[in-house]
Amino acid sequence: MESSQELNSEVSPPILPVTEGPASWTTSQGDDGGMGLDDGDMQDSDDPDTTDNFDQELDEQDQDHEDDDLEAKMDELYIQLQMETKAKESAENLLEVYRSKDVGNTGNNKLRNQVELELQATIERIAEINLQLDYYKQRAFDPPSYGFIPDHVLKESNQSFTVPTRRSHSNSFSTSDYADNEDDRQSIHSAVGDIISSLRSLLDSPSVRLEHLSSLVNILKQNPHIHPGYPVQELVSCLRFCLASTVREIRLNAYRCLRLLSGTGPLGPVLTAHKIDVFIIRSLMADHRLESERIEALKLVRCFITTKEGMQHLSDGVMRAVIAIAEQSDEKLRNACLETLGEMVMADPKPVARCGGFRAILVALSDNLQDLSDALLKVFLYMLESPDTRCYVRQGLDSEMVMAVFTDIYSMGPSYLERVKAAARIVISMVRSWAGLFDLCANDKRAIRSLVQSIKLPIQENKRILLDMLFEVFRIQTPKWLKEFMNGKTVKPSQEDYERYWTTHAQPMGLVDHHQSVVLTVFIDTGLIETLISLIEDDSKSPKPGDIDNQKIIRKATVLISELMQLAHKVLPTSKSIPMQTLPSLFKIASNFDDQVLRHVATNAFRLIDTLSRSSTGLLAERYDDNRGQRQLDRIKQRVGTQLDEQNFRTLLNDTLVLSTKEVSKWRWNLILEIIQGPMLNPRRLDEAVRGTKFSKRLLAFYRPLNHRYSNQPASESHQTFTKIGCALFETLASTSEGVKYLSQNKILRLIADGLAQLDPIHSHPGSDPIFSREKMEATMTSGYFEMLGTLCKSRNGSRLLEKFKIFNLYYRLSELRSRDDIIKKIITSMDYSMDGHPRVILSKIMTSGYKHIRLYATQHLGAVIRNEKNEFNDWGIRLLCTQLCDPSLDVCHMAVRALDEACSHRKNLDLLIRLKPNLDHLGEAGNPLLLRFLSTSKGFKHLHDMSYIDGEMDEWSMFANRQYMIHTEVKLAKAMELQRFNPFSEDGKFENEAEVQLVLAKQVLTPHFYGELTRTEEGCRLLRQKGHFSEYARYIREHGNECKDPSIISELKSVLWAVGNIGSTPGGLPFLEEEDLIKYIVGMAERSKILSLKGTCFYVLGLLCKTSQGVELLEDYGWQGILDLDRTPRGLCLPKNLNRFLEMPPWDVYREAVPPLVQPLAIEGNLIEKEILKATGELSNHILTNGASKSLSRIKAEHPAYFTSLALFGGVLNLLGYYHFRLPVRRFILGLFDIKFEGAMWDRLDNLDLSGTNSVTKVNGFPGGIDTSAGPGPSPGYGPLLSPVPVHSPVLSARDDRTVSTSLGAVAEDLSLEFLKLNNGS
Repeated sequence: MESSQELNSEVSPPILPVTEGPASWTTSQGDDGGMGLDDGDMQDSDDPDTTDNFDQELDEQDQDHEDDDLEAKMDELYIQLQMETKAKESAENLLEVYRSKDVGNTGNNKLRNQVELELQATIERIAEINLQLDYYKQRAFDPPSYGFIPDHVLKESNQSFTVPTRRSHSNSFSTSDYADNEDDRQSIHSAVGDIISSLRSLLDSPSVRLEHLSSLVNILKQNPHIHPGYPVQELVSCLRFCLASTVREIRLNAYRCLRLLSGTGPLGPVLTAHKIDVFIIRSLMADHRLESERIEALKLVRCFITTKEGMQHLSDGVMRAVIAIAEQSDEKLRNACLETLGEMVMADPKPVARCGGFRAILVALSDNLQDLSDALLKVFLYMLESPDTRCYVRQGLDSEMVMAVFTDIYSMGPSYLERVKAAARIVISMVRSWAGLFDLCANDKRAIRSLVQSIKLPIQENKRILLDMLFEVFRIQTPKWLKEFMNGKTVKPSQEDYERYWTTHAQPMGLVDHHQSVVLTVFIDTGLIETLISLIEDDSKSPKPGDIDNQKIIRKATVLISELMQLAHKVLPTSKSIPMQTLPSLFKIASNFDDQVLRHVATNAFRLIDTLSRSSTGLLAERYDDNRGQRQLDRIKQRVGTQLDEQNFRTLLNDTLVLSTKEVSKWRWNLILEIIQGPMLNPRRLDEAVRGTKFSKRLLAFYRPLNHRYSNQPASESHQTFTKIGCALFETLASTSEGVKYLSQNKILRLIADGLAQLDPIHSHPGSDPIFSREKMEATMTSGYFEMLGTLCKSRNGSRLLEKFKIFNLYYRLSELRSRDDIIKKIITSMDYSMDGHPRVILSKIMTSGYKHIRLYATQHLGAVIRNEKNEFNDWGIRLLCTQLCDPSLDVCHMAVRALDEACSHRKNLDLLIRLKPNLDHLGEAGNPLLLRFLSTSKGFKHLHDMSYIDGEMDEWSMFANRQYMIHTEVKLAKAMELQRFNPFSEDGKFENEAEVQLVLAKQVLTPHFYGELTRTEEGCRLLRQKGHFSEYARYIREHGNECKDPSIISELKSVLWAVGNIGSTPGGLPFLEEEDLIKYIVGMAERSKILSLKGTCFYVLGLLCKTSQGVELLEDYGWQGILDLDRTPRGLCLPKNLNRFLEMPPWDVYREAVPPLVQPLAIEGNLIEKEILKATGELSNHILTNGASKSLSRIKAEHPAYFTSLALFGGVLNLLGYYHFRLPVRRFILGLFDIKFEGAMWDRLDNLDLSGTNSVTKVNGFPGGIDTSAGPGPSPGYGPLLSPVPVHSPVLSARDDRTVSTSLGAVAEDLSLEFLKLNNGS
């Protein structure tokens, strides 16, 4: 975001070559004077001094031309810089490639030297371009005015002075040698005093003054710690004088000094006393020509918003100025001001609510601001969290405002689809947070119902986006075949889809699944399934010829129904899941014989849903009984091969076309695979295929490396069949002695070994085209040879063949290669480790002597092998992982800890690890997961008790580790709930960053908790009872269960709840909760707590209690239903029988600031001109009256320009701007009318100016001046003075010296207030 980057810049401003005139400031105006302001754009004054000044127009045109030239040159330099930067990155990447290759290659060295020379030249060109940019930045200055500039100022501004090249003034001071020297503080204070004296002097030229400001900036940057010695009052007073300068760079440095000064300590009261907010408002309302000054002013505003105390010193005028910029969609600083508003809300939401800032945030949320939507949504959700901040949000209404784009089909514009996508992202994020979900479910789930019903709207793109949004809401990973399926093709789920289904459905239930159960129940209750079915029905009733998009939507809705049925079976109780599985509304349509077309569509939808469901459930059954199915398949193949006679076998061989042609493309590969895995398992048929025909010979000839038939096949998924058949052939041949003999006599293994020998750096003579070069490994099927060799590792005969051809010896040497990590990784993943032999030794060698990234990869792979394979060789794997705990790299140690932690989910592995007694002291907290695993067994408990680990760890968890666990869990949940950053819906139906999402989903199960593991054994339960920790936790929950104010208590309460939940998740720990009768308190907090995140924590804790059958039974008594498998095994999920008891939030009173009272100053006489100015200013906030009011002000400015030099009148206008809502162009127009010169006594008048909005008043019957305001209450602040009484504020009139204009405002206050009351009644 450009504005945010500008706000963080610290580049010193250039020096402006103009002479400083009298302190004067206005706001820029246009040239359409006298035309007034229409409803959209602001027109400006027709003052002759501003519109007829030809010299000023020429100067402005010259300045604009110069600015345009500078901008064009800078743009060209930026383009060159971007090109050179890309060239530099390309050269660096190329160097990395050359460094990874053989360093001894002469050609590589020559090319690398050439690239290094080009890289050095590119770096020099980048440095030169940066110097030129710095030069042009020094020249890029703005005209020293805000619009209206008197003639004498223009003449003086055309003069110039010579900028000194070095510091010549005696008061200039550098702090480079004094940054941290205590002895030189006095010198720095003296230098600051000299700078103050110089800044107060009016005789110094602007260049000297700017030089002193730069010195002050350096002092404040380098020595913020000596702030207590600064003369703060004098500094702010001098800097205020600089803020009124006509030289832009002086104002910039003054803002920078104030910001640095405020960063060293609380400066709010001082800045408020010196009326700095007047200058901040003036700068923020400037036009784009003074962008740098606006940025510096905004930076100063941001210094106030770090704390709630700082927000108290931020005036409403400044707040409304920031809000006005945030509301203007074409403003460059809009994003920065929106960020600032968000930070203000986090610090103290009340001033933002008082000034109407929430509306700007909600409007920005509905816009397509990709860089800010997530941040602003988090601000909105933060407001919903607690009752202290919730009162500033309208329950259910503000969120519906953001979602209105789904149903607003009558205002479709060019950016409609982008706004719909942005709103879809917001809905997804809200559903994934407790605060957002509770708010969407307000008013009987009205927002969700509206969202579901909007799917029926006749807009195809809207339907598509909403369906994609629902896929993301329910975390449905779209399969690769979805695009083909939507195009009407018949598809079959691939093995990858099966693996995905296994990954998502066979894992233990986690916190994300528990949250999904609530979301799915809410959408089912709001009619999502019926809406999807009606979508299929309605689109089928009125089909359009050739409407492909409509058919795609119907098919996608069908897939969504199928996925939701599977999800319901997974996360919902049987009472809610079974009615959904029957799809009664769709069945009713399918059984209606009166409408054959509609019936056909419904039955077709049933067929598709049934196909998808059967594929997934069939996969699940297959994976649950994989070993039995494989054995059964082997027996069938063996029986078929035994019974097949010679004639039929020869017929099968002839049908493969291998014997009749050498063209591989004509071979029937599926039949070849069936023969290899079937009849050739019979030794007789194998001997016939090997000796009696050329079948085996031609197959092996196809795989020979030097024939380049298999090895030159492009690497693709379709060609993986060749590798699969090659592995099956090797496995079949290695299963019999005849096959082993034939394979040893064939040249294929020797040729593969020769190819591997080409990579041996010691004994090899590299050829011109190595078989296993990096390029071929990446682009062709050459890497498949490693899988074939890995197949031979599975049997003793195959291992002997690998030993005979010295392939294992080559693996040992290749594992030491520095530049071929691809070969090493392929060796690691291709070998089979089921038998004790060379593969285990090779892996052990790689894990202990390879490079760090290779050791890390091998350790991770070993963990996957232990997790996926049989338990018969886990002894060796566990021991090898224990050696990795002593690796020099902590990353490898941590990976070994994670692998062991996953392996220890099996009791046998855990017992073995306890017997090994690994040393984990050097790992610190990283080793805690393994130690916590030890607690879950009696042997491990005894081992840790002997180490004196348990008592100390128990005290540590009681004091602060519980809170760390809570923070870690909430951060983990936040990452799991986080949405992908850009464009969640891609064209192929897949979400971006899907691998990242899968990684998060795979880790959603809770990490072990000390108390949860402790209560798994009787010894641990006895120790917990002796320590008395659980009694303390129970007392804390009973005492603070209703807390909704103190954040520290709420945080501690969450940590205690997680501890109690983990204790109750075990059969030994659940009696602790029964004894203390804690379940009813947890259920009460889940249903009635005012802190929404605390409700969510209690919901998760109740799910932990449902991990045992006893916990499920206990929760039944409190109206919560546990979710069980078909075998009555608890899943660790639960739902309230009445979900509204959990989702319901009691309504709250929305905050409304009291309408400002009518203030009547203690003055006797009034002035009609001032009254008319204030009245017209107030009317500018009403877009209906804007045009007439702007014409009136332009006329008054032309006839009575002296009124607009009155500081008192300007103060009254600022009070109006601070009380009521004005759009940004209106504010600029109003401030542009005034020309205030700060000279002499004007500074005293500024000090005495009352900008607080209150003054001495006379009240009658409770109202000032006896005015009756019972005509109707005003709206909440921020919607304009025409709907509420208007305050009029009186300056101190005795201090005025300007006699040309009468400035007594008090006598007109009552008439002015009555005018506004008339407008109020009229409107």
